[in-house]
Amino acid sequence: MRKILLAVLLLVLIVIVGYIKTVRDKKQKQFSYEKGKTENIQQLNIYKNKIDSLKIALGKSEVALYDSLIKNYISYGHKIDSLESIIQKQYDSLKRLKNKNKKESLATAKSSSQPKISKNKKILSYYRHRYQNLPKDLSAYEKKIALNEIRQETAKKFAISVSELNKIRGKNKLNF
Repeated sequence: MRKILLAVLLLVLIVIVGYIKTVRDKKQKQFSYEKGKTENIQQLNIYKNKIDSLKIALGKSEVALYDSLIKNYISYGHKIDSLESIIQKQYDSLKRLKNKNKKESLATAKSSSQPKISKNKKILSYYRHRYQNLPKDLSAYEKKIALNEIRQETAKKFAISVSELNKIRGKNKLNF
């Protein structure tokens, strides 16, 4: 009977030790989980603070750049306006010189009986000249807008509609 009692006691002792070990492991896992959770929360707060400081720095940079743009616009705006008036004056004087040259060439053309240039050729010549004077570094959108302005300007100059200009361009296979 002693042996049975000793065996039962040993069995109970093994069960108690196993239970205590399981409870201790569970507490250790819970502690590790809580520790990891608090570390992750702290790290998340650090990242949030960094993000907020970066947003503030970005906002300050945007304000500084915007202020710089405004100052540049104000300082260079007057220069641009004065240059535009100078350019307009030069354009007007060139226009007068062209008209003078046209009148002289018409006078010589009548006297030498050279064939008269048709209106369509004049229109196309003017249109091509304006197209060739466009800057080469324009984006596709800017080029489209500039071409539209050239078409309107050409139509206005020769007192025709844009659709008539488009017909003339189509007949002469101008795709720009």
